[in-house]
Amino acid sequence: VNLSVLPEGEVGRDSIIFRSGGCHEVRARRGSEEESHRVWVVNDYSIDVIDSFHANMIAHGAVAEETPREACRRFGVECLGWGGLRVFEETRYGGYPIDRERYEYFLRELARLRGALVMGCE
Repeated sequence: VNLSVLPEGEVGRDSIIFRSGGCHEVRARRGSEEESHRVWVVNDYSIDVIDSFHANMIAHGAVAEETPREACRRFGVECLGWGGLRVFEETRYGGYPIDRERYEYFLRELARLRGALVMGCE
């Protein structure tokens, strides 16, 4: 099997190393058959949580004077019970690093909101 990564990356014996964040395409070729998949790569989960939260608040009309709890009400949820807000507050105000499991939880919480923007490949 021949593997390649676009726009740039390194294919190791049992891993792929992406040189930058963002959308990448991984292609696998075996003989005349080829398959490709788009992959969203994140360099820092904490930064992506903060950026995603802010992008969603702005997209829903939040203004600079609003607190994150005030702004998240624009999604039509009770903010105190929304897990995505807890993850945002942990990383933004608590300075806690976010691991992959917590990051994926944030994305699942974000995806279930009305009109949410979830970063990824188009």
